[in-house]
Amino acid sequence: MRRWNLRKIILYSHDDRRRDVDLDLESVNIITGKSHTGKSALVEIINYVMGASECHIPSFVRDATSWTGLLWVRDETQFLVCRKTPTGARKADNSAYFDVGSELEIPAGQSGLYRKADIDTALHQFERLLGIPEVEVDPYSPARPKEPITVRHVMPYLLQDDSTIIDKGKLFWSSDEQDEKRVAIINRLPFFLGVYDPATIELEGELRRLRRDLAIREKQALEAQQIAGREVSRAQALLAEAQTVGLIEASQAETDLAGIIGLLRAANTWESTEPSDRGEGQNSNLSTLYDRKFELETQASELRSRLNSAEQLGSIRQRFGENAISQRNRLAAVEIVPTQASLVACPTCAQPLERVSESVQSVRKVYERVQRELGDVERQRPLVARASEEVREQLSAVRLELERTKQQIRAIVQEDEQARQRLDLDQRRYRVIGRISLYLDTVADVEVTTNQDEEVAGLRSRVAELEEQLSSQTKAELLQEKRLLISGIATEILQHLPFDERYRGGSVDFNPKDLSVGVITSKRRESMRNIGSDENYLSLHLSVMLALHRLFTDLESPVPGLLVLDQLSRPYFPEDTEEVEVISQDRVSLKRYFDLLFSEVAEQESLQILVLEHAYFTDDEAFKNATKERWIEGRPFLVPADWPDEPVS
Repeated sequence: MRRWNLRKIILYSHDDRRRDVDLDLESVNIITGKSHTGKSALVEIINYVMGASECHIPSFVRDATSWTGLLWVRDETQFLVCRKTPTGARKADNSAYFDVGSELEIPAGQSGLYRKADIDTALHQFERLLGIPEVEVDPYSPARPKEPITVRHVMPYLLQDDSTIIDKGKLFWSSDEQDEKRVAIINRLPFFLGVYDPATIELEGELRRLRRDLAIREKQALEAQQIAGREVSRAQALLAEAQTVGLIEASQAETDLAGIIGLLRAANTWESTEPSDRGEGQNSNLSTLYDRKFELETQASELRSRLNSAEQLGSIRQRFGENAISQRNRLAAVEIVPTQASLVACPTCAQPLERVSESVQSVRKVYERVQRELGDVERQRPLVARASEEVREQLSAVRLELERTKQQIRAIVQEDEQARQRLDLDQRRYRVIGRISLYLDTVADVEVTTNQDEEVAGLRSRVAELEEQLSSQTKAELLQEKRLLISGIATEILQHLPFDERYRGGSVDFNPKDLSVGVITSKRRESMRNIGSDENYLSLHLSVMLALHRLFTDLESPVPGLLVLDQLSRPYFPEDTEEVEVISQDRVSLKRYFDLLFSEVAEQESLQILVLEHAYFTDDEAFKNATKERWIEGRPFLVPADWPDEPVS
């Protein structure tokens, strides 16, 4: 078998029973019966188990089942997938049970089922078996991310329910539920038609990434060039500042941004060579010298006070001596009076006096005192002079030592000033280095280098190569070839089906770009809607679907070989008609559809068709042999009548 077929449709009751609908592989399978027996429920069961987001199984079937499942087969490989039926108001239940093997043992009841995975994980295993690659296609909305190809994208080619099969506006089941679903079919159909393979999809992904990277690189390069032009002046200003503080030699000069940045990076590595403890010894010595200076200045002040006192004393004694000499000179007249003369006679004329002269005696005493004081002054003068001289010598020595101390202080202060200037220069250098470092951090991303240019050139070359290899024109040409091929096969198939004679000479035209179907006549292209008639709609649907499956088989496309057709007799019988034996004039027309199905299955390898039908041909052996079940009075329907409608406690 080249394609997967469906072996069983399985239903599990709440009381641990199982109901199988068995199907023949690579054959036409027919299930007939009256309305409300569960025929159309089979379409919804297949859809639900295959990952539908909501369960639309009719309530009388859903209430009576706990799980539903499908058994897929290809050669010796089997894949069983079962999904739990939602209860209450829930729209779906994602609990899934699956198994893969050659001879699977299907659980006999719901007690043998459990949540082995969620339904998406379970179906992902089937996608691998089908051969669906893990690739993504372009999003059908620019605002949404790319999406992978999944088994959900093959469902439109498998199911034609009773409303779709004669729909005049749409070809595929569920394609008009939401516009995004329709666009999703359009985007992924080229893959299933072989317009591009997984390798091509990977190359397209690479092309998208490279285009994005190239746009980013080109934008960065342009911005870098623009910013570089504005940054040259800033860089030159920093270069001049670095030269001013000696970080860069004045002879070094650059005009382009890259060269200037190179010099700034070199300057950014500068480190001071001055010891960190420089000046500590000088500071300690300077403190000692200041203490000594203060001590000497104190001594000098005291000596100056002593010298001033001595000089003042000498001056006083000198003035005293001068006054004493003057006084002595004035009293010198006393010397003319004899010393031993009687004090009762006049000292000048020697005439006897009537009484003793006290004044003469007083004068003499004063004179004698002055004489003594003058003697004392003369004796003390050398002593005062020597004391003053000693103080002067001490003061001179102190002043000399004080001057030497001040000179030492000035020398240290001058040396410390030079050190401070060196420290100030280092600080200025560090400030400049800080600005250079900040600048280099901000300008690093906009440097235009040869490597960047080479990278952009390499990206452009690869993008051009992939664009030529994956040109839209090439894909459009391939898609057009598939369009013509499908349309040609559908036209050939349509010749075997009932169709309006006014259009029978025309060619079927299926457009994969918008999923439209029409007939090209000698006048124009008539859309399916404009052709009219449920019979015409049915014939166009069936011819295109069978044409697609022929191509899927030839291409070994990862689409299962199953086609489910619900109510081929819709154009001839009302929807609610009981099962009838076809004996009317429509018998011939309806039989042509079944004859085509039998013929198509016989010719196509691995094609399996399931027809859900009201009509029944009692005189057609092929039809009767293909009928797997008849749900009529006296026979069981899809759900046995004794199944409980809710879980058994």
